[in-house]
Amino acid sequence: MMEETRARMQRFLGLVGVTVPVLNAPMAGAAGPELCAAVCRAGGLGVLTGDELEPAELSHAIDAVRAAAGVDARFAVNLRVPPTSASDDAQKTLQQKMLAALEDVAIDVGAAKGKLARLPAFDAQFEVVIAKRVPVISVTFGGLREVYDERVKEAGLLWMGTAATLKEAKVLRSAGADIIVVQGVEAGGPRLNFESTDDEAQVGLGVLAANAARATQLPVVASGGIGEPGQALAALEAGASAVMAGSAFLRTMESRASGALKEMLPLMTDVSTRLTRCFNGRLTRVYPTDFVLALEESGLTFAPYPLQREVIRPILKAAESAGRGDMACLPAGQMAMLARAEPAAETVRRLASLLSKV
Repeated sequence: MMEETRARMQRFLGLVGVTVPVLNAPMAGAAGPELCAAVCRAGGLGVLTGDELEPAELSHAIDAVRAAAGVDARFAVNLRVPPTSASDDAQKTLQQKMLAALEDVAIDVGAAKGKLARLPAFDAQFEVVIAKRVPVISVTFGGLREVYDERVKEAGLLWMGTAATLKEAKVLRSAGADIIVVQGVEAGGPRLNFESTDDEAQVGLGVLAANAARATQLPVVASGGIGEPGQALAALEAGASAVMAGSAFLRTMESRASGALKEMLPLMTDVSTRLTRCFNGRLTRVYPTDFVLALEESGLTFAPYPLQREVIRPILKAAESAGRGDMACLPAGQMAMLARAEPAAETVRRLASLLSKV
């Protein structure tokens, strides 16, 4: 068993070109160039969150990673696959109702009346990562369509997708993914299921990692609830080839997470987080602020993704500028209380401390 675990880990390291099988999660608002570069310098695969960045911003962020970690740094950029179907009239009606219901809240924090925040164009982002020859392209909310997969392969790059069920892992394998990230239900932030229902996608990491590795025969990266060395080792022994940690990096010196979130993390317990649709229309594991509780108790029907996000995003940005921590989005996993205030390199070293003995 130990030899099999070592072989899986070495396969991942050789494929990606890093020395430590640890990745940081692509946490919006937290995983900027500083965190990505720090993980790279520590030997892991740093992941830059690019899904919220306009093409010019994304290009600048990629350059910043290379300036800090070296021009030959091995890192990934995460992009968000756009929805496959257009929003219908009923969904847009829900969005308009939500916009009207939150009008006073928006005015109170200084957000522009009626403003919606659209996601950047995926195609334009994709052209940037291809042109910049980013070593690994990470995608969430689905897999790459054939035309994109062909472009990645032609460029000699790798891509990895994220699955929340075994079914989705198989879909990603069929789509041409080189690496599969499996997201256990313990993970913070949005649930990344795209083929399976929300109810089906409530799978624990240990079960998911073992099944995905066996069924796909691809390197599997385990994500969700990994905050200590023993948990990282257990994920590899279950079938993973590497581990991805999110909450464990939130309090690091290089994290861009808000001060409100960094202060809250040590106070959390195993039952402090909850799943809510209020921020983006998808189930998202967060610490429930007063804003979350008020929305959940309001009786409002949240618009589906991405329409709910388009309404909430301007309010969140304005609230942050106004110093309204009570309205912050505080994504965190079930092991978030283990996060430490330390350099990201130390977090990488600590998580990998038992893996070197495999």
